[in-house]
Amino acid sequence: MMGLTYLIVFERQLQWREPKVLSATTSLMHQSSIPWQPFSLEAIEQAVQSGKTVFVDFTADWCFTCKITEKTVIETELVEKKIAELGIIPIKADWTNRNDDITQLLKKFGRSGVPLYVVFPAGRLHEPIVLPEVLTPELLIETFERAAQAPTAASAPDS
Repeated sequence: MMGLTYLIVFERQLQWREPKVLSATTSLMHQSSIPWQPFSLEAIEQAVQSGKTVFVDFTADWCFTCKITEKTVIETELVEKKIAELGIIPIKADWTNRNDDITQLLKKFGRSGVPLYVVFPAGRLHEPIVLPEVLTPELLIETFERAAQAPTAASAPDS
């Protein structure tokens, strides 16, 4: 009986199974070209101190919100192009297996879990920009541009 109910009620609602909808959805997806680097505190510190802006995506394989944001915001062509254009170093902080360094950094930013998105402006390790959990491509691009324009510690007066 439940199988019949499924077919009558829900199957008609699932239009994504139709070939034209499925092919349209597939065409919107593309392979990510973001050159993700694995997480390490040393990698973040070294990149920022060498004059690079760093974007850290705190995520986990089991985090549904993280995966949706990655596919609909972070791994979009506009964001990928901006990362490449500005030379941003993308770092994936994978918390799937509860890495202790990632846990400490999450706590430092007042979070008990993922997702968390942080941009470290070049030369400004102690001035991270913490983004909201709900992102848009426009917000991410605007933050990247702002971080890239921030004066580095070497060029900032009185720093």
